[in-house]
Amino acid sequence: MKNKYFWLIGFVLLLGAGMLVQASDVESPDVMLQERSDQIMAELKKGGVRSDINKLYDLVDRMMVPLIDFKAMSKLTLGKHWKRASKDQRTAFMDAYKTLLRGTYTKSLKNYANQEIRFFPKRTRVKGKYATVYSEFVPGGGKTNVPINYKMRKVGDQWKAYNLE
Repeated sequence: MKNKYFWLIGFVLLLGAGMLVQASDVESPDVMLQERSDQIMAELKKGGVRSDINKLYDLVDRMMVPLIDFKAMSKLTLGKHWKRASKDQRTAFMDAYKTLLRGTYTKSLKNYANQEIRFFPKRTRVKGKYATVYSEFVPGGGKTNVPINYKMRKVGDQWKAYNLE
């Protein structure tokens, strides 16, 4: 149950990672995450979004998929096996990983019930093209808050999430 709960938390927070940034005015990763989280929460509160699986898939496709660094996530997941895999095997793995996360995250959104996500901008650490953004998921109802640290890197002009701790 805890693992399933963590997936929900990770999903909501990963969705928060995705504001696409334009041109040279790159926002700090923590501001980007906060803004996207606010957008996602607002959209989830709209009538009928959580009860319509197609709307949830659309939400994930629009706000999450473009901002995740699936290549970096796949490399981290496979570790030393990444180097041994052929180009076709790597592509197949990344596609399967994307499909798995997309489906898991979409289904997890159905359980969203007005929880809160807090970001700690003073703790954000940016070193060159890498950043760590600190936040916590607040489930409410007397449950313990869950810290979530985003590992991000700048790809082109946008920050992309590649790991959650």
